[in-house]
Amino acid sequence: MQSVERTISLMEQLSKFKDGIGINELSNRLDLPLSTTHRILTALKEKGYVNQDSYSKRYSLGIEVLTLAVRFINELDIVKIAKPILNNLSTKYGQLVYISVIENDKVVCVDMVNNARNMKYFVQIGTTMPAYCAASAKAIVAFQNKDIINGIIEKEKFYKFTKNTFSTKEEVVGELEKVVEIGYAFCDEEMEEGVQAIATPIRDREGKVVASITIMLLGKYQYQSDELVLDMKKASQFISKSLGYIE
Repeated sequence: MQSVERTISLMEQLSKFKDGIGINELSNRLDLPLSTTHRILTALKEKGYVNQDSYSKRYSLGIEVLTLAVRFINELDIVKIAKPILNNLSTKYGQLVYISVIENDKVVCVDMVNNARNMKYFVQIGTTMPAYCAASAKAIVAFQNKDIINGIIEKEKFYKFTKNTFSTKEEVVGELEKVVEIGYAFCDEEMEEGVQAIATPIRDREGKVVASITIMLLGKYQYQSDELVLDMKKASQFISKSLGYIE
């Protein structure tokens, strides 16, 4: 715990100096041995959280700190913007609706609304979605570059949830290509019998797919598919535009 507190204090000090700070001054301000200060700085520098000017040798916060902040802000923006959209869709169709984001090559549910009656299937915030069978994950992973897609699929264990669950990389790749072609993902009882799902991709200001919105459907598909898919696409487009995406 002491090392964590020292690291936090060090980064707080670095944030106060726009032009950086020398290791001796930093060590004195933190009341830490020079060797300890150097060790912490070296570890943070290797991860990109600290930068050292090659000429002055002064230390400052690195780009990875900004990356973390941007991710945090983007996720908060997505949840805040998406909340009324989730609520409207859940109310209209009487089903559970949730939003997921991709982080470190994992797709995670970050918010949900459940206005459904007798909904036995429940998605918890923080749940990781498997890319080979969850509509929410397919809708995001399908639009990543090939290296990321291959990396994600290679890590999957391909657990056979139902008879409809894909079991090979080739099947998943074919499914993801279909998602790109039609613009949305569909889960046909691949995670649980009697449960289907539709998910559509959400883009950030740079046009990169960073999230998805998903609606769960109990029983066989009971709604006009064209209307539901259109509503889901409109929801994703609205959230994307709110995040700064311009088509």
